[in-house]
Amino acid sequence: MENMSEGIRKSKVGQKVIKDFEAMKAELLSDPEIAEFITKHGLTDQQVQNNISKLFEYQTERNAFENNSQKMINGYKPILGLSGGSNSYVYISYDETEKRKQEQINKQKMAFLGRESLVLDKTIKMARFDNFQIKDNEERRAFDFAKKTVEFYLNDGEGNTALVGKQGTGKSHLAMSILKEYNETPGHSAMYASYSQVIRLIKDSFGGGDAKYSQQNMLRLLASVDLLVLDDVGSENVTDFSQELLTDLMDSRTRTIITTNYSSDELRRTYEARTVSRLLRGVSRDRAFSFQNLKDKRIQAF
Repeated sequence: MENMSEGIRKSKVGQKVIKDFEAMKAELLSDPEIAEFITKHGLTDQQVQNNISKLFEYQTERNAFENNSQKMINGYKPILGLSGGSNSYVYISYDETEKRKQEQINKQKMAFLGRESLVLDKTIKMARFDNFQIKDNEERRAFDFAKKTVEFYLNDGEGNTALVGKQGTGKSHLAMSILKEYNETPGHSAMYASYSQVIRLIKDSFGGGDAKYSQQNMLRLLASVDLLVLDDVGSENVTDFSQELLTDLMDSRTRTIITTNYSSDELRRTYEARTVSRLLRGVSRDRAFSFQNLKDKRIQAF
């Protein structure tokens, strides 16, 4: 008596299953990548047969990856491999794609921008170009200037930029927006710091505060990023210490965006000449924007 499996094999249904499987197998083995893998590793017919299910699995996952299927692990490409030794077998590993690597780097940079930035007004952390409200021509000009500033620094432009105007006109919003867009490009880092907050944290460290913000560490941190926004310069209590600190900081940098309520003449009346010289290094008509004609966005609703 023939056994059950043999009977099924000889039945019409069984024969169709076998025929379909052989067709699928032939299609699998004609896959250029899989055929190349078999040839490269010199797999025998028996080894191919022993690993046929893994080869099918790889083909399915590779096709899903190439078609951006949601079933795949996002950002990981399946790789076909062969274990060593006498009992070698085919296996699938997963290699992180360059796209995912860059996405992770961007996430880390954005996390750094959010974590390390010293922002007094926490709403500024939410600022982006796409939530800057444009209601008149002056606001359009400010927006366009900010966009051009991103391009300037992404094209390796050197020198500082000044955003000048009274509080509430959108200087800080656009400054943070510049950093975020700049930060999205590979190989760039950025940070936002309110100058009065910088001074406060350094002074706190003198009395046993966070050593992370000692004067030396703070200057090192602010000097380390490619693009820095130094916000509200002039709003601090100007002292010999604050001026010396500002001069040392600007000496360590060649690409800084300054936001201030002061005009260039007011800066010269407030700070020593060498401090102003460092602040305005590289600032020209093309690298400065006055927000003087913009309304205070915080009170427009009243």
